[in-house]
Amino acid sequence: MGQTLDLLNVYEEASSCAEAERALDALRENGVLVGVELGDLYDDLATAAGEEGDFLSAARVQRRAWELGCERPDIAREMLGWYLLKAGDVEAGEEHFARLRKEYGSEDLELLALIGNARLDSGLGESA
Repeated sequence: MGQTLDLLNVYEEASSCAEAERALDALRENGVLVGVELGDLYDDLATAAGEEGDFLSAARVQRRAWELGCERPDIAREMLGWYLLKAGDVEAGEEHFARLRKEYGSEDLELLALIGNARLDSGLGESA
């Protein structure tokens, strides 16, 4: 338990998203805090990375949040597509959104609005 608390302290006191990500990776690799709690920490980190404009990191850790299980997997999956577009990986972002449209239904108005907003926010206004 002491090692877990030490690692959580490193995560909570990290001076950068990269440092926090390394701490979470250590928790995951050591089998500590598996499941929803760890996924939620990755989800929080993705939000922080996105706010700092580091969209590659945001996409990477958002994928981990979804894979590990977080409180709102639907939002995590939607934000993954958004972060991919913001990171400039338009092909991966559009493929991700196409999978979501297939799963949610191609006429899901909330998803369509989200995709449009993600495209606009990513400078892809012509396809929004």
